[in-house]
Amino acid sequence: MGFLSLECGRAGIPYAQCVHICCIPKDDNPEFLATLVYGNPTPAIHHELWEEMKIFAETVRHQWVVVGEFNVYLDSFEKSRGGGSNRASMERLTSCLHDCSLHVLGFKGPPFT
Repeated sequence: MGFLSLECGRAGIPYAQCVHICCIPKDDNPEFLATLVYGNPTPAIHHELWEEMKIFAETVRHQWVVVGEFNVYLDSFEKSRGGGSNRASMERLTSCLHDCSLHVLGFKGPPFT
């Protein structure tokens, strides 16, 4: 017994940084898509996730939620230690979110874990 019935899932190629799932609620709510992300911590590989997201976004015909750890920050206030802000990396993530028509919903809780 549960809230969702999972219709399909796709993990992609072995180095995939996300999994796309079509979720069909058991009640009368509409189905939606969920993308679960664990972005590779290596900045040189982030572009693979951005491309996967953009390609998938072109197929989206339902509500879509993306959750997870991108291992990139959108703004310099999200970084607590280490070197300076990586402006180019922030701009690429912002561009990906824009291209995919995604919006940041924010969070509750401590800013750093």
